[in-house]
Amino acid sequence: LPDGTQPQALYAAPSADNRLDMFDTGRTLQNDLSFSGGDENSTYFISVQNVDIKGVIPGDKSSRTGARFNGSRKFGKLNTSYNFNYIYNNRNTTPDGPWYNTYNQPANLDLTKLRDWKDPNSAANPLNFYTDATAAKNPFFLMDNNRNESELQTLNGKIELDYAFTP
Repeated sequence: LPDGTQPQALYAAPSADNRLDMFDTGRTLQNDLSFSGGDENSTYFISVQNVDIKGVIPGDKSSRTGARFNGSRKFGKLNTSYNFNYIYNNRNTTPDGPWYNTYNQPANLDLTKLRDWKDPNSAANPLNFYTDATAAKNPFFLMDNNRNESELQTLNGKIELDYAFTP
């Protein structure tokens, strides 16, 4: 380390897998609501959905909200149908680097000491880490710096017109 100290750890496997402490409990919350109806000449269907996900890797989260409207109507020999769909998706997640690098660490390494990677005097800092750039990396550094963020809106629809020319 910059101050001249040498980090040390007992060379023995711990009694419990301390790597599990790095992960959070994930959760998915989904709400759906729909209505449908019609008569002998028409149908309709309306639905909305919201999904909120908190991942097992700290900081991972995503959400999706969607709405759908479709139906049909008969006008004599003309049959019509329509479908419209809208989805809003927002995501902030990590790729598999933290998973891989967590379980690529020695079992006796106390992962809680790797959280303070921003401190220039910490053994968790990338400049002081015990491996070079091609080996195992600090999973907390990866969680904070290697993110996949996206915001996507999708709108699609379809209209069909069918006419029966023959009786």
